[in-house]
Order: sequence, then C-alpha cells, then structure tokens
Amino acid sequence: MPRSIVDRLVTEAVRHSPVIRGLKSLLFRRIAAAVLAPLLGLLLTCLSFSLVRRISLENYSYRFERDAETRISLIRKTAEDQLSTLESLSRNIQKRPEMGRIDFRRLVAPFLEHPGALQSVAWLPRVPAQARIWQEAWARVIGLADFEISELDTGGRISAKPRPVYFPVFFMEPERTLGQAAELQGPLFFGFDASSEPMNSKAMERAASNQRPEATGPLSSDADVFQVFFPVFETVQTNAPGLRGFVMGRFRTRRLIESALSNTPPMGFNIEVRDADMLTARWTSRTRSASAAKTGGLSFEKNISIAGRNWRMRVEPTLFYRQRHLDRAYLLTLPVGAAMTLLLTLWLLAALRRQETAERLARKMTRALRLSEERWRFAVEGANDGIWD
Repeated sequence: MPRSIVDRLVTEAVRHSPVIRGLKSLLFRRIAAAVLAPLLGLLLTCLSFSLVRRISLENYSYRFERDAETRISLIRKTAEDQLSTLESLSRNIQKRPEMGRIDFRRLVAPFLEHPGALQSVAWLPRVPAQARIWQEAWARVIGLADFEISELDTGGRISAKPRPVYFPVFFMEPERTLGQAAELQGPLFFGFDASSEPMNSKAMERAASNQRPEATGPLSSDADVFQVFFPVFETVQTNAPGLRGFVMGRFRTRRLIESALSNTPPMGFNIEVRDADMLTARWTSRTRSASAAKTGGLSFEKNISIAGRNWRMRVEPTLFYRQRHLDRAYLLTLPVGAAMTLLLTLWLLAALRRQETAERLARKMTRALRLSEERWRFAVEGANDGIWD
C-alpha cells in the first residue's frame, strides 16, 4: 500500500478517534478555564474600576464647583452689603447741608461696630483752589490743629501742589494722625488730598461722572487694601458740578473673605483674588487638619464686579477638602474584582474536574454496557444456532 494512503488512513483514524477528540476537548476546556476566564475577569475588573473612578471624580468635581461657587457668591454678597451700608451713609450726608466732626462720628459709628472688611471711613469735601485757605483755617478752628491740604512725595508729606480742586481728608473714623497712618499701609491722614494719587483721582472721576461708587485697584503699598469712593452731591443731579465731595471707605480683601465665610463650616479651600492680573489676596480656610496643601489640577474661577472693578476669584481645594469629599470606594474595585475573578476561575476548574470525572464514569459505564450487550448477543446467537440444529 502506498505511503500516502497509509498516512491518510492514520490521520483519519486519529481524527475520528473518540479518545483523541476527548483529549482535545479536555485541553481546550482547561485552557479556557485557566487562562481565558481570568483574562476576561481582569478585563471586566479594569473596565469597572475605570468607570467607577470616573463617576467618583465627576461627582467630586461637581461638588467642588458647587461649593466654590457658593463661597464666591457669599464673598460678593458680603462686599455688596458693606458697600450698600456706606452708600446709605453718603445719602445721609447728602441730606445734611452742614456737618461737624461730632455729626460725622455719630453717622459712622453704627458702621464701625461690626466693621468686617471696612478699616476706616473718611469725608473728603470738594475744595476749589480759591477756597483752600478758608478751608484750612476752618479746620483749625474746629480742632484740627496744623491742618494743611497736603500730599506725599518721596520725601514725605509736603504741601499740596496747586490744582483746580482738592479733596482733602476732613473727617475720618477712626481718627489717625500722619504718624498713625502707617498702620493702614498707605496715606490716610487729616489734610491728605486723595486726588493727588492718580489711582484715586481716576476712581473719583468715574464715581462723579457715573454717580455711583467706584473702587480703586489694590494699593501699591499693600495689595490687600483697596478704597471705594461714594459721590455726594448738593442735590440729586445728573452732572458733576453739584458735587460736594466723597465718602471714602478703605477695605481689606482678606478680611472681606474672612467675614463672608466666618459663619460657614471650614471646607479646605485656597482662595485667590486678582484685580487686573494683580494678586490682591490669598486666603486659606482654617481647618483642624494640617493638610492645607492644595491639590493640583482642579480649580474653579469666576469673575465678580465690585464697585466697578473686575475681580477674578480662583478657588482650589486643599488636601483636607479632597480627603473629606472624594469618595475612594472605587479603589476597592480592583481587589474585589481580582478576588471574584480568582473565585470564578477556581469554581470553573472545579466544575471542569467534576465534569471530567462524570464523563470518564459515563465512558466506563458505556464500555461495560457494550461488553454486556456483546456477551448477550453472542449468547442469544449461540442459543439460536443450538435450537435450529
């Protein structure tokens, strides 16, 4: 018989052999149980981990943005409330044609009982150049000794240079002398012409023109401090010629944030305030935890308008906030998924062994049954032959 025919017969015999087929089926099932099942389980575990982690981070980000926006809204509302109180003071002054130091002190006292961010309040009357000498003499008569309309240069206090109109500090609460003005990190003393500072002058021009409060940017001497000018008119007019002067309020940005958030639970935020890209204040909420370091990546920014100035508020979560509000249950997905994969694999292997045992028993019983059938067939055929003989 040719060699090729023998090989073909052997191949066909192996292919159709139930033993060989059983071995192939057994090998495939063992590979599937020992390799494919763990791979599939680990793949599902990784997908579940990624999905649960993304949901957890999205919930954390949403909560952070909601909390940050709430805090910024509180800061804006607190600033607006404090500005509205000083605006009411300017309206009261507008109703008084004449006002002395005692009158001013009585008007201002309620606003300084709980000052918050407000540091001081001053009255700046409009003094034309021709009335300068009279105004200085009147100030000395009412008790402001050595009163002189002045300004500051690099050498210190000097007499104010000639200009058409002056706006000197005439009344101030709390009262401070030139020597005490350093406590406020900027010039503010009796007789100081606020309009001598270019930043003040621009804010005052806008306030008089728009007939509404206007704020300065942060002071060069202390970026945490800004000033707001409230115009006061002789009568309610639409033009600046009836201008009597300004009520000037001086505020601290950090104290504004602290007073706005004083009644809120500590969240663990870093808050930055910028005015025209200049950092005016940086504030971190006080927490009992030492983990006040900020976590990179996540932040919330929003612009708010304060008396004509555009503030950019930036809020970042600290490690304290992240530890309190980030749900880390997703970290359990990996060990739980790995454990479930291992248990499933072991169960499949055990089930496979039980199936193999059952199949071997079935094959053994089948062979025994066939042998029994053969014996009975031979016996019956022999009996038939004996009968016919």
